[in-house]
Amino acid sequence: MKTKKLLVEIKLPAWKAGKQFLLPNFNKTSDSFLNIKNNKNVPYGMVVYIGVEVSSEEILNRYLENNSLKYENESYITIIDDYLNQINNFKIGNVLSVKYDNSNLILKKEYERISEKLK
Repeated sequence: MKTKKLLVEIKLPAWKAGKQFLLPNFNKTSDSFLNIKNNKNVPYGMVVYIGVEVSSEEILNRYLENNSLKYENESYITIIDDYLNQINNFKIGNVLSVKYDNSNLILKKEYERISEKLK
């Protein structure tokens, strides 16, 4: 799967968009995203246009390199493919949360834009 849209971290309580991309939580036990750079849990992400097409494999490799991890689970690519497929159903600027229901990844739009939350 390839995409030109990803999620970036939303920094609370100011609701400012961060610069780090997000991935789904691979253990599927925490309703949060993972920061691709530091592996921290993040509750909300905003859809952004990144300007270049990236694949599931490239995103996973960047995450593993940034966190000194090894590729241990073949389902990671499947999870990222599902995640990227769902992101493509949302508009740029949408603020999303993630939920895991019976090990299924579900992205939910919380706000149309950050400005809705700041009102």
